[in-house]
Amino acid sequence: MIKIRRFVVGIFVGLFIGVNCHAQSFLTNGLVAYYPFNGNANDASGNGNNGTIYGGVVLASDRFGNPNSAYAFNGVNGYIDIGNPVGNNPVYLTESCWVAMNSLQTATGAPSMCTIITKRKVDGDSWATLGFIPGGPTTGTGAIAADASFHYNPCAGTIQIPTNVWVSICGVFSNGTYQIYVNGSLENTINDGTALNSDDDMVSVSYTHLDVYKRQAWLGGG
Repeated sequence: MIKIRRFVVGIFVGLFIGVNCHAQSFLTNGLVAYYPFNGNANDASGNGNNGTIYGGVVLASDRFGNPNSAYAFNGVNGYIDIGNPVGNNPVYLTESCWVAMNSLQTATGAPSMCTIITKRKVDGDSWATLGFIPGGPTTGTGAIAADASFHYNPCAGTIQIPTNVWVSICGVFSNGTYQIYVNGSLENTINDGTALNSDDDMVSVSYTHLDVYKRQAWLGGG
């Protein structure tokens, strides 16, 4: 059961998990999963990490207008489970995707994140969670956060992402260093010694607070 602590609503058009979010070589060097969402949530990397759809997730058009090339989340119980392609304790991790927010509601209370990709589902897990900031001075920026029990340290971007515009969001974790890229530009870097540790499946989450379209995803780690 996914802990509803980080929130997202919207559409996936692709997901990447790799080691380097800029060089073209990342498609073959360190790539563990690639989801172009060509009518399904299958992994196109050849590694067999196919996604399983749960709840309110339906096919939609991507940023080029191609039908059945993105996924829309209902904001209630929709998510895509992609298994455990990077293991439980990666030292290097890249999470990258194309997204377009329909809307972003501000959050109140404890720090939170509108999650795009995570493996942190329960207390005791720690992960480099990729998403958007829903409240405070960095509302609407992309972020990758050191996300653990009683510890939340976001590496937030500097530019608020506009709604209804496709953007590339890429979070990089490298042995305690976190970096967030938006449209290929490095927006922030922080250091945090919290080790990644989770034996849960990795998921693309879509709950409340955010309407998002997501296109092309990659995943890699080590």
